[in-house]
Amino acid sequence: MGFVTCIFYFIKSEIFDNIIFTPVNMILKTGSYAKLEELENLLEELIDKSSEVVDLKKIQKKLEMHPWVSFTAVKFLVSENMGNLEIEISERIPIAICELDEMWVVDSFGIPFKQVDNDWESMLPFIDRKDAVEILKNYEYINKPLGQIVEIHEQFTDQYQVKFINGLEVSMTMEDNLEQFEKLVFILEFLKDKRNDLIFIHLDYALNKNRIIARFRNGAI
Repeated sequence: MGFVTCIFYFIKSEIFDNIIFTPVNMILKTGSYAKLEELENLLEELIDKSSEVVDLKKIQKKLEMHPWVSFTAVKFLVSENMGNLEIEISERIPIAICELDEMWVVDSFGIPFKQVDNDWESMLPFIDRKDAVEILKNYEYINKPLGQIVEIHEQFTDQYQVKFINGLEVSMTMEDNLEQFEKLVFILEFLKDKRNDLIFIHLDYALNKNRIIARFRNGAI
C-alpha cells in the first residue's frame, strides 16, 4: 500500500452532486503490481496546475487507464478542517500469457491487459484460448499438486492438453475440470512413488468417467 498526499481546494464530486470547498488529504492505496509513482504521474497529468478544481470521476477514469488497475473505489470524508479522499486500487491478477501481436499478460478473467516485459511474466503459463484460465484457477484451488502448469492448448472442441513443469501431460475437458483435477490428485496418491514415472494421462471419458488412460516412462499403459 502506498500513500500520496496532495492539497486541493475545490473537489468536484458527482457523489455529492456539488463542489466541496475544503483542503484535501489524498490517500492512494495500491497493491503489489501497480507502482505508486506511475499512479502519481497519472494524477499529475490530470490535475491542471492553473485550476484548483478536481473531478473525482475523472480521477477514477484516469487511474483505471493504468494496465494493472482493474477498478478504483473512492471514499471522501470531510472533517472540520480537512477532507480525506481515499482511493483504493483493485489490481488485475496475472494468471497466464497469450500470443497476439506480441506476448501479452492475461488476467483471471481471460483479458489480455499488457505486453510481457520481464522474465517473471514470461514464466506464466501459456494459453491459446481465454477459457483456459478456468483450468488454471481450479488448479490453484487444489493447491497445485504437480507444481507449475507450463502450457494449456486446445486440442479440439472442449478438449485441452495441460503440460506441467515436471513433463507430465494431462488431457482433460473444460466441463467438470475441477472434478478431473480432484481425480488426478487421487490417482497420484494411489500411485505413490510410481507417480514420478507418469508422463501422460487422459482423465475424462463421456461414456465412463471412471475410466482413464495413463502412460509411463517405461512404455506401460
